[in-house]
Amino acid sequence: MILEIATLQVRPEEQAAFESAFPAAARILSSVEGYISHELQRSVDTLSERQHAEEQAVAAAGSVHAARANPEELQAQIKDLTADIALRRKALERLKQGAEGRRTGFAPALEGLARRHVDGLWLSHLVLSGSVGMTLEGTTLDADLVPRYLHGLSADPALVNRHFPELDFGMSGGRRLALQGGTLLHVAAEYGNLAAAALLLDRGADVNARATVDEAGIGGQTATFHAVTQFDDDGLPVTQLLVERGADLTVRAKLPGDYERPGEIVECTALGYALLFGGESQRRTVTLLRERGAVE
Repeated sequence: MILEIATLQVRPEEQAAFESAFPAAARILSSVEGYISHELQRSVDTLSERQHAEEQAVAAAGSVHAARANPEELQAQIKDLTADIALRRKALERLKQGAEGRRTGFAPALEGLARRHVDGLWLSHLVLSGSVGMTLEGTTLDADLVPRYLHGLSADPALVNRHFPELDFGMSGGRRLALQGGTLLHVAAEYGNLAAAALLLDRGADVNARATVDEAGIGGQTATFHAVTQFDDDGLPVTQLLVERGADLTVRAKLPGDYERPGEIVECTALGYALLFGGESQRRTVTLLRERGAVE
């Protein structure tokens, strides 16, 4: 059995029309060979109901708090609930605006899974946790099919180019830039893993994939920025590989600066970043970038 989960973003003013049209779509779904059942849920409504309940809990706790002369336990409860509600409000707004994904079709990860079918292996359970985690469970009559299936997944661009916003490590070369919002290629470049970088590129990784940009406009660097700012030319082999595979050396990004100067932001290309961090400006990595026409 294959379980598929799709998030459909529906504008509030179009909900009635969507619900009226869905029965026709359901008939099409049920005609597909192997179809068992489907279920339609209102995820935003569920979150809204839960938030409303917690807002009522805050109000109730506030009333008790006023009546009981501010006990510390109630103060802590109100603080925790208020913070949780603030997070839920932000999540609801992002859901309603479609900020957490596209408004039509399936999530890219689900499309990638659908493209990678192996006869004799069946998925029975799938959990997607934001853009970071993916858990798969399934059944097979031949254990040798499992590595074959995983090999196929690693070759799908929708999966190999996923971004990982929770990677809060990877500062090196004297800079505060971490791996938040980067891809697996960013990780390989940060740690100078030439074999991993080559494998990812061979499997379809985008050599010019840019890390996500935060609300302050910070980020957007390619893997090259990580490779060229390693001390003692430790990133030179990966830099050479990225350049050979078509790295765009004109990309500019606003990035964290020196870790000894909190709050410092610099805007530059990979060469400009290499001149600021990673050691002497005359090292071989910088020379390579200049030879390949890189600009500051």
